[in-house]
Amino acid sequence: MTENLLTIHDLSVELAGAPVLPGPVEFQLEAGEHVLLVGRSGSGKTSLLRAIAGLVAPKTGTIDLEGARVSGPGRVLVAPEARGIGYMPQGGALWPHLSVTKTLEFVLARGGLNRSGRARRASELLELVELPGFESRYPSTLSGGEAQRVALARALARKPRLLLLDEPLGPLDAELRRDLLARLGNLRAELGFAALHVTHDPAEAIAMADRAVRLEDGTLRPYEAVTASAR
Repeated sequence: MTENLLTIHDLSVELAGAPVLPGPVEFQLEAGEHVLLVGRSGSGKTSLLRAIAGLVAPKTGTIDLEGARVSGPGRVLVAPEARGIGYMPQGGALWPHLSVTKTLEFVLARGGLNRSGRARRASELLELVELPGFESRYPSTLSGGEAQRVALARALARKPRLLLLDEPLGPLDAELRRDLLARLGNLRAELGFAALHVTHDPAEAIAMADRAVRLEDGTLRPYEAVTASAR
């Protein structure tokens, strides 16, 4: 029997009194499933990811992870670092003042890992994204593809059960996009995490997804054009 990892009910989000996700959003994600999320700019895709990650509280509705309530109306009930979620924001958003290793160790420290454990795990992560030897590099010295791989390593640092990807391919050229997509697919198969993947080009990523949904007028609907092409 397939396990429900994420359940969203009657969700809406406001920021500074303005609706950024009108809702009501109803959504379920199974353990290990990869779902593409598409929608026009400004439709609320990033706001949905931020609510799932625990970075903003819902205006209405609930978010459950593996049957446990993590957010309710106006409240974040479980802190982001306690949710078992990895989040890769648009552009990677690396911290410019931290080296690659310090970036990874900062995230690992918030998970309570000791110093030797952080160093060991950071080294494992760089091997995982094929960037050994990049420990002391800073974001300003990285190519676009390298920066995205570091952002991916950071998102995977604490072995998440769910990975939220907000247009992870960004402005990368076609070859780098194919490389990162292949890397994501391989890592998901190896590590077993589920993924909710915002993309502006669903045709590019559909081969690695189980289904696709469209965020439109504040609600989620099956994205038939892509879902049908995957059959």
